[in-house]
Amino acid sequence: MAARVLILLGTNKGVFFLESDAARAEWSLRGPFCDTWPINHVLGDPETGTIWAGGGNGWVGTDVWKTTDLGASWSKSGAGLAFEAPGEEVACVWSFAKQNGTLYAAVNPAALFQSEDGGETWQHLEGLQQHPSRPDWHGGGAGRCGCFTQRGRYTY
Repeated sequence: MAARVLILLGTNKGVFFLESDAARAEWSLRGPFCDTWPINHVLGDPETGTIWAGGGNGWVGTDVWKTTDLGASWSKSGAGLAFEAPGEEVACVWSFAKQNGTLYAAVNPAALFQSEDGGETWQHLEGLQQHPSRPDWHGGGAGRCGCFTQRGRYTY
């Protein structure tokens, strides 16, 4: 079977998939997924077929969405996406990266979380919050969405 190309789009109205064959002459659009939540980043893992989506806001909350069947079904979890000390709350997920089986989520305000179980539960990595220059960081026009840069296409 020829490879298919899948472009993952995170938008203010949820996740959308653009799909084509290897020639990319015609495209189909599927979505919205994730109950039309605002989504900042979508990450696909070509090794497992898992797709994660992250975003949220003060109205809908902060969770990580996950599908293992190309969007036919989705689950979500925010277990552990919180700071230990009271006072500051995670506003939304900005971006993801996956390395050596660990999934990382960069959030706003500037912090980093990791998941060892595919996004089911999260643990805060305190290094960014303890950096002395943190109070002076500014997100810019798009927030902190550029925390990770992973380029490439997702084929299946």
